[in-house]
Amino acid sequence: MVWGGNMKHIFIALAATLSIATYAHTRIPPGEYVMEHGQGLLIIKPDRTFSLATFGRDASTCDFSGAISNEPSQIEDSVCFISFKRKGHNVLVDMNNRYTNDQDTGCSSFCGYRAGYGGGTFYAASDCGRKSMAQTRNRFKVSYDKKDYPKAIATLSPLLEKCARFLAWPEESSIRNDLALAQLHIGNKAACLATLKPLAEDASQSEDEIRERYPPLELDIFLPLINATRTKLRLCRAP
Repeated sequence: MVWGGNMKHIFIALAATLSIATYAHTRIPPGEYVMEHGQGLLIIKPDRTFSLATFGRDASTCDFSGAISNEPSQIEDSVCFISFKRKGHNVLVDMNNRYTNDQDTGCSSFCGYRAGYGGGTFYAASDCGRKSMAQTRNRFKVSYDKKDYPKAIATLSPLLEKCARFLAWPEESSIRNDLALAQLHIGNKAACLATLKPLAEDASQSEDEIRERYPPLELDIFLPLINATRTKLRLCRAP
């Protein structure tokens, strides 16, 4: 009977250990998570509160905040519920509208006119988080201002290699223009052209074509970047 009692305690301890391990595996670590192409940002704090933003056309956004629990999180007193599931190092977010009448607007009530969100994967930001990228770009600027162009290039190039898939077009364009200018300073025109290649199609369009493609608020952001790209492409193509 003593042996049986010991075995019972062992099984209880084992079950508790497995439960803790499962919880540790499924619990979402606090930190910053991003969507591809800069389409969204999820911040989870140590106290399990969160803020989630997605970005649409013409500076429209969706903004959600609340607390993560084992059940879907209700956003304020609305019929909008959000669930979070750990997927490796990333987070799968699902939206669920629990409509009660025809007048309920659900999760869309937290979105601007040209924004929307139906769920998707947020990736652990790591080196591609806002703070980390800002620090990298600051280090690049310090080296660039000192005319240490090789060091500036070595600082900024890895950011594009690691983070390009998570950058919104304006941010990617700005980084590529900075890097291309440093490459131009050391006479590496081939590298300059390669860096700007993803932007070349937009740069080849006329201003009228660009104005047709982008709404007004986006145009104010995009057009200066496109003009900067045109200038650098011209310099990099020069004999």
